[in-house]
Amino acid sequence: MNFLQNFKTYFKRVKQPISKAAEAKPIEKETKLYMAIFLGAGAVFSILSGLIEALYWPFSIIGIIGIIIGLYFGLMLYAISRVKARLANLTCNKCGNSLNNGEYASWQEISRRWQDSNSNNYAETKLYVTVEITCTCPNCGEKKTFKETLCSGKIRVTNNAIKDNLVSTQKLVDDYFNGLIHA
Repeated sequence: MNFLQNFKTYFKRVKQPISKAAEAKPIEKETKLYMAIFLGAGAVFSILSGLIEALYWPFSIIGIIGIIIGLYFGLMLYAISRVKARLANLTCNKCGNSLNNGEYASWQEISRRWQDSNSNNYAETKLYVTVEITCTCPNCGEKKTFKETLCSGKIRVTNNAIKDNLVSTQKLVDDYFNGLIHA
């Protein structure tokens, strides 16, 4: 019963903001459990669909749905890991104070990398920017430097249109300090 109650409230709890990486551990553990359950159930039902011919379609559908939901929890796990890394970056190593205030930080763009993909219908490229951020703790004066690679956006070209949603590096860094990670 506790499992079902936790699952019902999971999506409300995962939306709650956290201020320290340690606060994410319980939800991360729970996400891993749900991912394993759904991927496992999806795999079992997919295998059973091949073994029991009379139940091929229902078991195949249940298997596919289980795998898709399991992959969703995998994406959630990735997002949680990114948030934890951000919080660890923005925590003073000396006194544990939050470095979340961009006023005490400076940044420098280190590199840019374009990642291309295409098909018969379109060509697309994403811009990844690596920035080096140096924060000074307002509490103890300790300096902390780290690098972060963020996605600045993409350009998509089709036969009929060109669309882009690139943002400036300054906007990427401002969003990073405000809790939005462009991955």
